[in-house]
Amino acid sequence: MLKKKQLSICIPTTALLGISIAINAFSQNYPEGITVSNWAQSLQEAVPFNPPARLGKTASIMPSIVDNSRYASFRPIFNQRGASCAQASGIGYVFTYEINYARGLSSQVAANQYPYDFTYNFLNEGDSLMGSTPVHGWNIVKATGIPNVADYGGFGLGKFTQWISGYNTYYNGLTNKIKNYFAMYIRTQSDIEKTKQWLYDHATGASQGGLLILSAYADGQKIASLPSGTPDAGKKVITAFGFSGGHAMTIVGFNDSIRFDYNKDGRYTNTIDINADGVVDIRDWEIGGVIMVNTWGNRWADNGRAYVMYKVLADSETTGGIFSNQLIGITVDPQPRSKPLFVSKVVFSHDSRENLRLKAGYSTVVTATKPSVSKTFGAAFNYSGGAYPVQGITTAPIETALDISDYATAISAKSAAFFVTIESMGGRGWIHSFSLFDYSVSPAVEYRSSDTGVAINTGTTTVKLIRQVPSAQPSGGTHVVNSTSESKSLSIYKKKLLVDAKQKSGIRIFRLDGSLVNTYTVNNNLTIDILGLRSNRYIITPGI
Repeated sequence: MLKKKQLSICIPTTALLGISIAINAFSQNYPEGITVSNWAQSLQEAVPFNPPARLGKTASIMPSIVDNSRYASFRPIFNQRGASCAQASGIGYVFTYEINYARGLSSQVAANQYPYDFTYNFLNEGDSLMGSTPVHGWNIVKATGIPNVADYGGFGLGKFTQWISGYNTYYNGLTNKIKNYFAMYIRTQSDIEKTKQWLYDHATGASQGGLLILSAYADGQKIASLPSGTPDAGKKVITAFGFSGGHAMTIVGFNDSIRFDYNKDGRYTNTIDINADGVVDIRDWEIGGVIMVNTWGNRWADNGRAYVMYKVLADSETTGGIFSNQLIGITVDPQPRSKPLFVSKVVFSHDSRENLRLKAGYSTVVTATKPSVSKTFGAAFNYSGGAYPVQGITTAPIETALDISDYATAISAKSAAFFVTIESMGGRGWIHSFSLFDYSVSPAVEYRSSDTGVAINTGTTTVKLIRQVPSAQPSGGTHVVNSTSESKSLSIYKKKLLVDAKQKSGIRIFRLDGSLVNTYTVNNNLTIDILGLRSNRYIITPGI
């Protein structure tokens, strides 16, 4: 996580929007936003990019120019708010493009666009001048999903302290997740070819290529116009990045033919040791580059786009190159899961969300007082958001949906206790309610915890509920109610379940699919109208 009050060069300025045809080195003296160390640390869990076989497409038919921003799955260029470049690139461009390409959808409508505000506001400590990294945002989406712009209520809203509230809003985003993220190191010609494979056809023979992200110092970057008489003459090209002010940018394609005369010898070559290090490699190339799309609106460079020379990708960040010489991207599942299986609904309030960490878990021992397995949700609800109430813009409680479907295999056929735990380092708050939606059955069933209005104390506060799964073959004290008398204490008469005073411990009524209908305490003779239960077959279990 970035240190507080570090302003990122992500924020566009008037000076950065005006670019002459000569080389310009912009110097605004901004403090660091994304640092080299933050970028490198965030990539520690990234999968190395190893493209599979070409599936019939060979390098010999690789086109010399690819531009994925021309496809409908690439959303319109926009101007970010605050120091949000990493989320604007990672969510606004890359995630939106990749998931809509995978689903065959257009990114030109709000219902298929995704708000970078959602992840940025979990990461910025409520401060518009805080930076982040794309990976931090992707880890949130991997854990919580992300609502679309229509459900979220807008895009680039500038409400930097806001955490949205609403079970349905969070629930609708649960199927919008990334599968994984990867990194590719750029130093050799082979690395450039791998990059081009991804940009051309996702390195799988797909009909479209993928997008990538780079980070570099934007303060002091050198921007020129491609020379007259060369391919795409007059278009803007970054010939070197700067010396401070980390900024994330999106790569949408490449052009093998663009050129720039670094050593001013009047030629364009890839075979001369122009940096005099005794080796001829990409760092000496004067031909070829990637197409970069920025998050500074259409007024920047060429309608928001500029080339970046291949050489720059291989140079170190101290000599005008990119951070760690690494590019990053994501993979997504082709189609969303039809629905989550288990979702926790939690309503809670607190006066200082940066002191809280929210966890969800379970135990197959229903009498347990704490979970045997639990998890967090990336940087969401995880000592984040700054010293604000949980919604940020209001002191009202927040209502959220937490996907715990990854527990399904372990607990689907078992009774289990489910928990929500809030770890607090201080402040005042309440867990107002907790319930579990079981979507593995139809219709879905909501199990409600009896723990309501629980104060959040410094330390660990836990609430619990039990999802009871009765035996499919009732035995012992379990009775299947159909249309005849079942026992001396349980009987049916004119569609009513009669429970006499011999049944002292109470009863539970379950549907045959295992979902709980209701629990009744028996203190006296009890009559339950089962006509309203909309079935004539239930499992009745004595005992509460």
